[in-house]
Amino acid sequence: MSRAVILTALPVEYLAVRSHLQNLIEEIHAQGTIYERGTFRANNQNWEVGIVEIGAGNIGAALEAERAIAHFNPDVILFVGVAGGIKDVAIGDVVASTKIYGYESGKAEQRFKSRPEIGLSAYNLEQRARAEARKGDWTQRLNEVPKLTPRVFVAPIAAGEKVVTSTQSELFSFLRDNYGDAIAIEMEGIGFLEAVRANQRVSAIVIRGISDLIDNKQEVDQCGSQELASHHASAFTFELLGKLKLDGKIKYTRTNSKILTNKNQPKSDDLLINWLKNYKSYIAQVCGQVAKFHFNTDKKLLEEVFTKVHVLSTPSQTIQNRRQSISDSLMLLPDQQFQSISNLDQGDSSELSYLIKKGARIVLYGQPGAGKTTLMRYSALKLSQSTSPMKTGLPIYIELRKILDLASERALLIELKGFLERSFNDLKSDKKHKKLAVESFLSSSFLVVFLDGLDEVPLSQLKKLSVCIDYLKIQYPQSCIVISSRMSEEYFFDDFNSVEVAKFTTEQIQAFSQKFFRDTEYCQLFFDNLCKNTSLLELATTPLLLQLLALTFDSEKRFSGNRYNLYCSAAECLMDKWDTLRRISRSKVLPDRNRKEDLLAQIAFNGLSKTPPQTMWDRRELTVEIYKFIEMLDTSQYGVNIEVSTDDVIKQLEVSEGLIIRESTLYYSFSHLTFQEYFTAHYIAENLNLQLQSIEKHLLDRQWREVFLLMAGKLRNAENFLTHMLSYTNKAIESNSLQEILKWLNRVTSDVLLMSSGWRCAYLLMGVEINFYFSKDNFIEKRLLHNLIEGIKKLEHQFFDKSNARNITVSLQISLGITYTLAEEYGSPIINKTLTEDIFESWRSNNVETTLLNELATAISCAEQMEGREELASLLRDLYENIPNEYTKKSWLSWSQSLKAIMTKYVKIGHGIKLGEEDLYNFNDYLYANNLILDCMQVGIVASKSFRKDLIDSLLLPGNQMLQNGKSLINLDHS
Repeated sequence: MSRAVILTALPVEYLAVRSHLQNLIEEIHAQGTIYERGTFRANNQNWEVGIVEIGAGNIGAALEAERAIAHFNPDVILFVGVAGGIKDVAIGDVVASTKIYGYESGKAEQRFKSRPEIGLSAYNLEQRARAEARKGDWTQRLNEVPKLTPRVFVAPIAAGEKVVTSTQSELFSFLRDNYGDAIAIEMEGIGFLEAVRANQRVSAIVIRGISDLIDNKQEVDQCGSQELASHHASAFTFELLGKLKLDGKIKYTRTNSKILTNKNQPKSDDLLINWLKNYKSYIAQVCGQVAKFHFNTDKKLLEEVFTKVHVLSTPSQTIQNRRQSISDSLMLLPDQQFQSISNLDQGDSSELSYLIKKGARIVLYGQPGAGKTTLMRYSALKLSQSTSPMKTGLPIYIELRKILDLASERALLIELKGFLERSFNDLKSDKKHKKLAVESFLSSSFLVVFLDGLDEVPLSQLKKLSVCIDYLKIQYPQSCIVISSRMSEEYFFDDFNSVEVAKFTTEQIQAFSQKFFRDTEYCQLFFDNLCKNTSLLELATTPLLLQLLALTFDSEKRFSGNRYNLYCSAAECLMDKWDTLRRISRSKVLPDRNRKEDLLAQIAFNGLSKTPPQTMWDRRELTVEIYKFIEMLDTSQYGVNIEVSTDDVIKQLEVSEGLIIRESTLYYSFSHLTFQEYFTAHYIAENLNLQLQSIEKHLLDRQWREVFLLMAGKLRNAENFLTHMLSYTNKAIESNSLQEILKWLNRVTSDVLLMSSGWRCAYLLMGVEINFYFSKDNFIEKRLLHNLIEGIKKLEHQFFDKSNARNITVSLQISLGITYTLAEEYGSPIINKTLTEDIFESWRSNNVETTLLNELATAISCAEQMEGREELASLLRDLYENIPNEYTKKSWLSWSQSLKAIMTKYVKIGHGIKLGEEDLYNFNDYLYANNLILDCMQVGIVASKSFRKDLIDSLLLPGNQMLQNGKSLINLDHS
């Protein structure tokens, strides 16, 4: 039996297609797509037909086409629906596509230059459509033959994301001017054919009924034209299927340019051999050299200095890892031990290359300077050196900040093809052959696409970038995509594996030191001094900071323990001593280091202050920045002409000092984003008004986090700065519902005599994790709460007082909370049955079930010791005796709900409030800002001991309580 799949966008289209099928049954894809499968018989042929309604848009069409092909494995796939008529057609006519123009593809210059994507229909389907268009038999499949027989056109169609509603619009004129042979316009065809392109065993075509003629579209649709057009398109579709002979069918090929015959196409084997030779050197040029400021010698190849790093699996959403996360944060009491839980797997470490070989899609997270870019480039370099990179992984490296236009979903695809085309530059091959070769390599290779610097993409562009990545996945579904990003809740992709760059171990620090220093004795001196200082050793686990430590030690033979001072020493070394260390003599346009710092600080601040932040400058922009700065100086002391000094300054900053680097012929940036952040902090710290303005404008801006940390370390006295940060932090939660949460925290901790920010944070985490006070529907960043607890622990050694920790009410609450958490997850309805059973058995082998029983027993013991809690103790004993003795979701869910009801009634915990979207957003901002304040206190700030204590004590308090406790911390005038 032959098999076909038909996609539709609208319900009216779906129903029209469905009316031609019999024996319909529903099927649900693992990802949730709902299909119907039916049968169709005509001309002694039997067809099995799958149908699906997918909604409007090219991206959705591509995703669903790919999914449907994998699900049904069809011989033929069609997109059937309605379209607007551009010319020559009437309402009710049918258009079968010869090709689809993706009219939105092009180059945005002063005038948009069209560079269309072109999807070609299958040759056998196009020929059958032409034959049936001539006959007119298809109209017999209509319930009622119209008085005026509709026509069938086999012609081009235009497809884009815009709805055209007027023939007077610019878009309509653009279509008529640039796509004069297109007679209809729709919204799914190009995405549909793009997806089918990867499955060339499947024949495809788009068939559309004309439902409107652009003008008066809404009025015409209301008169039933969409229903009419849908039935006409469906009738023609099934006539085509009924007459289609699949034996000996001709497969089709689709490209974005004309298909060349063997006569004018170069021999592919020769082109492949020559290109692969060239490609290795091209990747080495793009990825193979380290940034200049890293080393006090001439440029080195990345392979010579690279120190092996590992990546760690971050906690996933499986029950086991989520349970690990919960238990770690609920281990709040020093005398409580949960050995069986804490020994659960914390995630494997491995090399990134291992994950790439598995074809995983990866987001590589890491803190600033963790070595994400270095690791990405090294991985691309090693892949290119394979004897057969097209099979083991054809590496493509793209810096996301360099893609200036994300307006089209094809932006990444265009950049990807451009990367490959540039690798042909040294080969004698014309532009047309290059494009053909690129298409061939892309379609036949296992791609590994490295997208570097997600966090440097403005937040306003993230949604567009997400669409671009989706489109890339559709085009190359078997590809491996690796994205690098700093840690931030904004930069998460649900369908990617999350890994984190592991910190350097002591062995890796020593290995790096040996590569950095040529002198073995000097290397050992550096390493020994580093190991004597635990704070510096912690800094050295971050590769960038380790390099700066090595750089400053090499020149000063001493270390700076303050994060800001470390960067300051490195910048000073680069600006004053770089060429001296290398015995190079150059003239200095700006010999005064303070003036150079001021210039770089002004450039850095002006860039980060923009919306979106600017991290790259073209030469003209950089020249303007430098000119404005020099214009304010008395340059006579330098003996330079202001007309030429800007170019000289750029050369000095780039060539002599390595703080500014040339990214391309025209574009410049700081050699590392953290240097731009450092100089921004330097600029702000000199001006009190700028400090307050920065707090007000950027405190909650995740892209400014590093600036605030560096600024806190720079200030001679950070008390006023941190006080203002706390004040603006509390402005985020001024609503009554959020204040009510803080009041609850204060009340529940005060009731058990645990009045500290540490315990407030602990109860807040428990409130989120086990629904003490929150609804499950509230998406609160638990990671922020975990970090907050750890930050308070580091700063406040008396975080948990052992005498208070033995408070019997606290023990009762926590034991019940842990018991409920385990029980609820055993019965969680959101996890599939097989996975849950596997984890259940895993927990049994790790004695987690024993832990649950022990915690419940502890809660019973506490209740028995408490006056007036006899009924509670009795109910808990009943639960203990009736604990499910074998796995079923229903039994564990029922048992956990019974426990929650008891907790709510007798312990006054267990009820949950649901926050509105704005309150949730503000609350997560509030938690982020509290974390930032604590992080600022750990970068070597100058502040009194009493201030530090008052600040920590003021965290997570409601507004009225802070006015009583906070002294001068809250009473601030922000005018």
